[in-house]
Amino acid sequence: MPIVISALGCLALGFVFLIYRQRSPSNPRGLPLPPDPKPDPIIGNIRQMPIELPWVRFAEWKELYGDMIHLKLLGDRIIILNSYKSCMDPLGQKAIYANCPKFPLAKFMGMGRLMTFNSYGDLVRRHRKLLHSALSKSAVTQF
Repeated sequence: MPIVISALGCLALGFVFLIYRQRSPSNPRGLPLPPDPKPDPIIGNIRQMPIELPWVRFAEWKELYGDMIHLKLLGDRIIILNSYKSCMDPLGQKAIYANCPKFPLAKFMGMGRLMTFNSYGDLVRRHRKLLHSALSKSAVTQF
């Protein structure tokens, strides 16, 4: 009997967590998201996503919802950009999106000075200069 009560308690706690996660704001600033197809509770738009040829479905959604579409897949939010203009508008602000994500574990693994794990700065500029001199067309022909 105590095992049944424990199991029911765990299930109830899990259900409360799922409801909390579903209702908690994943958009803390409260900014409006692009339009989206109607998501299912908990799983979001996972049933509406095709396994093959997803771009065909995205093109259909473009006609219904516009160039930018917001999807929720198993709790993750995805923004789909369906036109060149919608891609270039945010990316035109180069300085905001120029950095790579931080990898704190790379530093502890001894890879903190590798070009791929560094934010854009002096070290990355020096690495690019060295790579360019080694991989340029004239350097390759000399090899």
